[in-house]
Amino acid sequence: MPPNDRPPISYRAVFADLLVRLADVCREVYGGRLVSLAVFGSVARDRPRPDSDIDLLLVVDSLPSAGIAQTKEFAAVEARMEPWLERARREGVDTRLSPIIRSAAEAETAGLPFIDMALEARILFDRNRFLADAVERLRQGLAGSKRGLATMTQRDMALSYLAKAKVRLEALDFYLSRGAYSDVVREAQEAVEIALKGILWNIGVEPPKIHDVGSLILEYRGELPVEVGGLAEELARISKWLRKEREFALYGAVDLVPTAEYGSERAEQAIVDARQAIRAAILCIEP
Repeated sequence: MPPNDRPPISYRAVFADLLVRLADVCREVYGGRLVSLAVFGSVARDRPRPDSDIDLLLVVDSLPSAGIAQTKEFAAVEARMEPWLERARREGVDTRLSPIIRSAAEAETAGLPFIDMALEARILFDRNRFLADAVERLRQGLAGSKRGLATMTQRDMALSYLAKAKVRLEALDFYLSRGAYSDVVREAQEAVEIALKGILWNIGVEPPKIHDVGSLILEYRGELPVEVGGLAEELARISKWLRKEREFALYGAVDLVPTAEYGSERAEQAIVDARQAIRAAILCIEP
């Protein structure tokens, strides 16, 4: 069949191929320490958009306690997945890996993100049914009020998003120390986006699948704590400028090389802004 006559590639098929490879790569990187691997969110529901992130939960034995060490370790997964992610981009799918990493002990005692997992998890790897059994216990424990389930889900999602934003914030200083200024800007955008979406989840607003939710922060400022509502304009500004830099900072353009375009000044401003967004999320979300 001539190339121009090829049928369109299914986004779902591209994501399905990525998940198969991802499970293999995680087993290679973590070895016998990998307890469970699951995907949740739109990819797990088999309803991804071309730009949907692959939201992951990894349960890993002997997990480093520091978030930055966990980020460095997962970087090996990202490096091995990059050829497949690049191929997916050529097929019209611009995705990235968005992990939550927990030790087995943390997974057994913490709510994050098991409520969400109980509703939509797709388990890719599960040693001795660790995660499947945990999810089943959660389902049984939530067999009561539907209203209580919805409230707990929103609360748990908010905490989950905040936890992911904090990990990305820790990674920014590492990228800055290496002079990887474009990576600082890109990861700062991710941190801000996730933090602001956590704020929305916390007030019962399911965030849309877009990267800039600043307009919603403005719309719902009256439902936020007074000190955060007063920052709504600033948070919207931060969200907007980093959203504009998102693709350029990672991929560049015909006449723009990310490593040459971004310097320390913009990287440092991105860190300052990311910290402000996450401080606002902490004020809203943490008890």
